[in-house]
Amino acid sequence: MMFFELQQKKSEFYVKVRVPTEIKRGCKDSEFQFLDHHEISIELDDESGTDFPDFIMAENYIPMISAKLKQLFDMWGIDNLYYKPINLKLSDYDIKELFWLALPPRIDCLDSEKSFSGKWNVCNNIVILPNKVGNYCIFKLKDGNDEVIITEKLKQLLVKEIDSQNIQGIVIKEI
Repeated sequence: MMFFELQQKKSEFYVKVRVPTEIKRGCKDSEFQFLDHHEISIELDDESGTDFPDFIMAENYIPMISAKLKQLFDMWGIDNLYYKPINLKLSDYDIKELFWLALPPRIDCLDSEKSFSGKWNVCNNIVILPNKVGNYCIFKLKDGNDEVIITEKLKQLLVKEIDSQNIQGIVIKEI
């Protein structure tokens, strides 16, 4: 079984999101108990871009998805994400877009024998034990980095949507 990293495509035209402190704690280690489901609004900086990709990795560890991508996730039965509605606003342009905090759980599925090496026991290579992933299509590593990891099945569904230009701003990298 192959796994992939879901990334936000880099573009100077894409909005940049700074997340309020009350959300950061729950997102850092996927501690859902510190988050609520109440809708919030975030005012975006006017020096950021004005285009909204369908996947935003705010501050490099907080995954947010567009309403369109959330509809696809719902249709595909992806039910293990913690969702919180977030309105992203560019008041200077009178633009408001609904996005969703889409926080995956952290699971303990790293093959430590093959992933860690050297005197300092550093993770040089991400090797995932498929039998520990279960039915999750999207997740983060427990005690690991902040990458959002997806299965091959989800990758294929996303690539189909990207190729048909139904969604944008997503890069999928092989692990």
